Amino acid sequence: MQILVFDIGGTAIKWSLRDEAGKALKQDVFPTPKDSADALLSSLMEIVKLHGSQASGIAISAPGVIEHHRFMRTGGALTYAYGLPLADRLEKLSGLPVTIGNDGKCAAFAELSSGALKGTQNSCALILGTGLGGGLVVDGKVLAGPHGSAGELSLLSFGFGPDGTIGSCAGMDASTSGLIRAMKSACGKTAEELPDGKACFRLLESGDPAASQAFESWCMAVATVIFDLAAMLDIERCAIGGGISANPHVLGGIKTALAKVSEKLPHIFGQTITLPEVVSCRYGAEANQLGALALFLESRKDR
Repeated sequence: MQILVFDIGGTAIKWSLRDEAGKALKQDVFPTPKDSADALLSSLMEIVKLHGSQASGIAISAPGVIEHHRFMRTGGALTYAYGLPLADRLEKLSGLPVTIGNDGKCAAFAELSSGALKGTQNSCALILGTGLGGGLVVDGKVLAGPHGSAGELSLLSFGFGPDGTIGSCAGMDASTSGLIRAMKSACGKTAEELPDGKACFRLLESGDPAASQAFESWCMAVATVIFDLAAMLDIERCAIGGGISANPHVLGGIKTALAKVSEKLPHIFGQTITLPEVVSCRYGAEANQLGALALFLESRKDR
């Protein structure tokens, strides 16, 4: 059996044709449509038309709250996807069975099954993307929650304004887009000069002091999320994934930020809270796709 797998991100959509063991037989990436749900479906169907005849189904990793592995109640940065019955619509167009999983939960599922979180009781996967994806493992299982929204870490508030609105949150400050925004502001760069994470790391590696300061602040924002999860769930390990996680500065910077907090708060770390181990996702940028594949295969067991 071969499955067509899509990882829908706020910036790009990765796709692959995989066998049941997870091996990618074909794969590529294309920009995420920004204008409408119809444009999204059209772009997915372009790949289905090329490779769907070789597939027995379609597995999707997507941002936002996903109900029953079929319905996008929300869509993260893709505002047009809110309320989108993506599985139903894609099934009608393709003639293939479709399942959808939240991106953070897909990554956590893959890492818990055979990756960096294997054997943990309480842990998490943090996926650094356009927003901040999250998958929480509690009592050895990926936590969905009664409404399917457990792990929506982008919405963790860093403070509310006097009017009751969110002044700052994890999705704004602890994501790849947050890093880009912070570096543009600190270094006086335009969107053309700093279009993506790779450009940020080139600037960081050039020795620009403003870039270094912005990066350290961003790492502290990520460390704040990990601290909060440790306080709430007593996590023993946190696996960092997402496109920019492949850069060695990311894991090292987050560990350094956590060490600073630990040194400043010795009465908390080691007494009230145990500092969690921070590691890279074993499957890196493939974690979302492998988790989506596993969810699809699990859904077909009784059919």
